[in-house]
Amino acid sequence: MAYTWIVSIVLFIVAGIFFYFAWQKYQFKQKTEQWTPTTAKVIEAHFEKGADEYESWWDVHLELDFTVNGKQYRSFTKKRDDRIRKRAIKKKYSPGTLLNIYYNPKNPTETVFSKGVDYSDLILFIFPIIFFLIGVSLL
Repeated sequence: MAYTWIVSIVLFIVAGIFFYFAWQKYQFKQKTEQWTPTTAKVIEAHFEKGADEYESWWDVHLELDFTVNGKQYRSFTKKRDDRIRKRAIKKKYSPGTLLNIYYNPKNPTETVFSKGVDYSDLILFIFPIIFFLIGVSLL
C-alpha cells in the first residue's frame, strides 16, 4: 500500500513539472498574438542535423536583420525544418533571403516565425493529464 502512495506522489510531481513547462510555453505563445509582422533579412545561418528513431530534421540557427520604426534590429533565433536535403535548407535560408517574422513591440529583438497558440502547443498538456490520471488510479 505504501508503495502505491509513493508512486502516486512521484507521478503527481512529474505531472506538475510537465504542466509547469506546458503552461509557460502556452503563456509565451499566447503573448505573441499581439506581436507585429515584419520582414527580416537572413544575415547568417548555421545548420545542425538532428534525428531520432522516427524522423530527422535540421535545426537552423539564424541571424536576422529587420527595421522597426526606422531603427535597425538584429535577432538570433532558431527554427526547425523537416526537409531532408541540406541543399534545399541552405537555399531556403541563404544570406539575403527575406523571411516573414513577428516581433515583440516592447522588445523588438524578440522574434518568432509564427504567432499564437496552435494544436501542437495544446498537446503538451496531454502528458501531465496522463501522469495525473495514472497517479489517481493507483490510490
